[in-house]
Amino acid sequence: NNQNQLDKPKTLTNYFEIVMSKLGKCSKNTLRDLINKYQPNKLPNKEDDMETHITIALESLWSIKNGDWEGLITLASEELDSNVSESDEYIRQCVINGNKLSESKIKELIRKYNESGNIPKFDKRKYKGTLLKADYLASLIDLLREQMDGDYKQVAGYLYKESLSSIKKGFS
Repeated sequence: NNQNQLDKPKTLTNYFEIVMSKLGKCSKNTLRDLINKYQPNKLPNKEDDMETHITIALESLWSIKNGDWEGLITLASEELDSNVSESDEYIRQCVINGNKLSESKIKELIRKYNESGNIPKFDKRKYKGTLLKADYLASLIDLLREQMDGDYKQVAGYLYKESLSSIKKGFS
């Protein structure tokens, strides 16, 4: 029982972070199903970005549990936990497959999928040091996820194919 009390969030920020973490791991199709279930009149266009879908999904859950944060977390868990577990596995696969790529290949893919064609840079006024391969990989995964309707499974598959194509074949 003491462990349950330790696991309970203490602030509204904690509650919000728990729900947003669950919603943020869902594909656009999962979010659309959730919105359609609770507030079909608020269903955004399929072409709308992930941020729009996540916001409306949160509003849809909130419309059912208005004012009851613990109820909101319970509802989000009931609706999304199986999807979140699956997404966690695909996130791991994204990182594993992405780590097989060279940093230059990751940057090339960022340029390909980033509308501006730019790769992330540090704001020298705020940060010291340089970006690491992991920082570029995180940016690439975010870009790919936006392109692939928030579906980590598709992103993991794409990065797997890219990792296979980047393996040198034969003798050099």
